[in-house]
Amino acid sequence: EPARYDHLCDLVAEAAARFGERPALSVYVGEERHDVSYEALLARVRAVQKRLVDAGVAPGERVVLSAQNHPDWVVNFFGIVFAGAVAVPLDTGLGPEQVRTVLQKAQPAGAIVDAERRQAWAPVLGEPVWDVHLMAATGPAAPAPHPAQSSDVASILFTSGTTGEPKGVMLTHQNFTAL
Repeated sequence: EPARYDHLCDLVAEAAARFGERPALSVYVGEERHDVSYEALLARVRAVQKRLVDAGVAPGERVVLSAQNHPDWVVNFFGIVFAGAVAVPLDTGLGPEQVRTVLQKAQPAGAIVDAERRQAWAPVLGEPVWDVHLMAATGPAAPAPHPAQSSDVASILFTSGTTGEPKGVMLTHQNFTAL
């Protein structure tokens, strides 16, 4: 029978303990494959957690996340969750006005974006804005994730707004870990 998890932090920590040095994430740079092991994933997630907490991001606050497909996106997503904050992923194809609408609704404590999003959305992003790759780098780690409940919101996904304004869909830890 598959394991049941109350929240995403348990799932990531258990995967690191169970799978250790096996690849969790991979990215190709040209023809060369770069892997991130489960243990390294957990260490980098806790480094992001520490950076966010040190920057003053409090549990329950929202943090925007937008970047091209890359393992660092995953590291940052879980780092936000480990800090007890709420990840608000944004589609990289959104224009500045669409981003402004979402930011007005989400009221984020900051944004983690790649260089392209920083440049494209500069007029509307506000501060602080952190670089997705620098945030996901190895570094000092938080000792443990913020204690989460299964009913805590882990992420808010915004609809495309095809029939009106985008609406935020709140997903709890339990929504992500349900079997």
